[in-house]
Amino acid sequence: MLATQFIEVYNLLISSAGISLAAFLILKKVNNDNQYLNYLLAIILLSSCFHFIRNYLISSGWIIEFPWAYGSFSMIYLLAPPITYLYIRGALNDETSLKQSDYFHFVPPLAQLLLSLPYLFSSHEHKLSIVKQLNNFNNLLNTTPFNGVPYKLFFSMVLLSVTFYTVLAFRELLKRKTYKKSSHFTSVYNWIRSVAWIMVLMAVLMLINVIVTSFKVGTATYQLVYFGPFYESRLILFTIVLYKIVFSSGLRLGLPNFAKNIHVIQNQVGSTDTEPNEIELSAGVLSLEQVNSYQMVLDHFFNHRSETFTELEFNLEHLSQATHIPKHHWAYFFRYYSPNSFVDLRNKYRIEHAKKIMQFPAYRNYTIEAIGEASGFGSRTTFFNAFKKHENISPGEYFDAIKR
Repeated sequence: MLATQFIEVYNLLISSAGISLAAFLILKKVNNDNQYLNYLLAIILLSSCFHFIRNYLISSGWIIEFPWAYGSFSMIYLLAPPITYLYIRGALNDETSLKQSDYFHFVPPLAQLLLSLPYLFSSHEHKLSIVKQLNNFNNLLNTTPFNGVPYKLFFSMVLLSVTFYTVLAFRELLKRKTYKKSSHFTSVYNWIRSVAWIMVLMAVLMLINVIVTSFKVGTATYQLVYFGPFYESRLILFTIVLYKIVFSSGLRLGLPNFAKNIHVIQNQVGSTDTEPNEIELSAGVLSLEQVNSYQMVLDHFFNHRSETFTELEFNLEHLSQATHIPKHHWAYFFRYYSPNSFVDLRNKYRIEHAKKIMQFPAYRNYTIEAIGEASGFGSRTTFFNAFKKHENISPGEYFDAIKR
C-alpha cells in the first residue's frame, strides 16, 4: 500500500514537472533556442503527462469524478508518434517550421479527435457508465465505441502509427550518423537517439499494458498494469527525458545548418571562398574559414549599426533580424566558436561607442549616466563595471582625462 501511494505521489510530481517544463518551452521566447523545436518538445511532454495523469485517475478511482478524461482525448495517442518524429527530424536537419507535406501527419489524430467528440459532449451519466466498466470487460476485444471506433481498431491504429514513425525516426538518425563530428554534434545526436529509443520503449510498454489488460484475470493484473513494472518503467524513462532537457540546455539548439546562411554571409562581407556543399556536409561544425566569415559579419554589423546595438533591449533576436541569420545559429556560434560571449562583444562595442561620443563637445556637459544610457547601458553600475573590465579605468576617469 505504501509503495502504491509513493508511485501515485511521484506520478503527480513528475507530471506537474513535465507540464511546467512544457509551459516554459512554449512561453519563454526570449532565449537562444530553436523555438520550433521547443514547441514540438512541449507537445511531446504534454502528451506523456496526459497519459500519466489519466492512468493515475484510473488507478486511484478518481476517474469516477473526471470521466471525461478517459476517452475524450484519445487522439493524443495518435499525435505523439508523428510529433516525436518531426522533432527528431527537425533537430537533426535544423528545421524551424513545418513543411507543407507535414500537415498530412495530423490527419489521423484530427480524425480521431472528431470521432471522440460524441463522447466528449455526451452526458455525465454516459461517461460514468463507460468508466465503471473498466474492471469488467476485455478492453482489446471491446466494441463499445467510446473513442468513436472499436477499441481493437484504435489499438491497431496506434500500433501501426508507432511502428511507422519509429522507422522514419531511425532512418533520419542513420542519415546523420556519418556526418563530420563536433562535441555539440555528438551531444545532440546522442540526445536525439535517446529520445527515439525512450519514446519507442514507452510506447511498447504502454501497448503491453493494453494487451495485459485485455487478457487480465481478477484485480491482480489490474494492479500490475496501473502500478507495476510496466508503468514504473515509463515513469523512470520520462524522468530521464525531463532531466536531460533541464540540465542540457544546449541540446535545444539542434544542429544548425550553416549552408542556409552562406549566401547571406557572402552578400554582407563580399566573400565567395566558402562553398555551400562544404558546410552542408558538416552540419553543426564550422571550419576556421567559416568561423572567420561569421566574425566578419559581426565586425561589419557592429562597425556600421551603432543605432541598433546601442538600444537598451538589444539581444540575439535583434542581431538575427539585422543580419538575417537565425538566432539559434548565432547562439551556437557564440557558445562554441566565438572568443567572446555575445554580452561581452556587445559591451565592447558599446564602450567604443561611449568613448567616441565623449570626444564630441556636445557631450562635454553630459553625466556619466547619460553617456552610458546613450551607449545602451541600463544603469550607471552596469556601465561602470563593463567599462572598467574592458579599459582598466572607470568611465568617469576616462571622461575627465578627455576634458583636461
